[in-house]
Amino acid sequence: MVFAGEDNAVTRRLLDLNKAAGTRMSTLVGQRPRRECAAAVLVDPPWYLDYLQPMLRSAGAACRRDGLVLASLPPEGIRPGAAEERDAVEQFAERHGLEREALDPLAIHYVTPFFEENALAAAGIRVPGVWRRGDLAVYRRGPSSGDAMPRGRRTSWTEVEIEGMRVRLRLDAGGGGGPLRSPTSGRWFRATCCPP
Repeated sequence: MVFAGEDNAVTRRLLDLNKAAGTRMSTLVGQRPRRECAAAVLVDPPWYLDYLQPMLRSAGAACRRDGLVLASLPPEGIRPGAAEERDAVEQFAERHGLEREALDPLAIHYVTPFFEENALAAAGIRVPGVWRRGDLAVYRRGPSSGDAMPRGRRTSWTEVEIEGMRVRLRLDAGGGGGPLRSPTSGRWFRATCCPP
């Protein structure tokens, strides 16, 4: 098993856990995976097109012909425009040699991220610790695929850490935002722009 990812807080934590557990998982941080080497690739990208599309392209390139790509996709109704985004993802996957074989709606369960719990609490909505769900899409790789790694970086997003809490800010979103409360100290911070 090989883990490939960007150099960020999640990847560094995974490397620490891997080392502590003494597992044999290889890691590629900020490196290109070998082309067409994997029988199966699992992808769990943030649910925005500027993450979904490059990660699907990389997964397809790392997967050998007739191999499988299993991807977490945003479910129907997650936000306005989700259906159009899903269509864009499907067209993109097809152009990059990935043919969808199956779609299992709401098959993936996630622990509620702190930012989401905080935003919902500010709106007066209390949610259980595990309530967000995603769709599991299974693609089979055909004879052609895209590049092994995206060529450009997502420049409109930046990640900051506040008292151990990872926050991604979309710099081109314009205005908006609101207060964030630290999970450790309870202190409040003001964000000037946040992901939609």
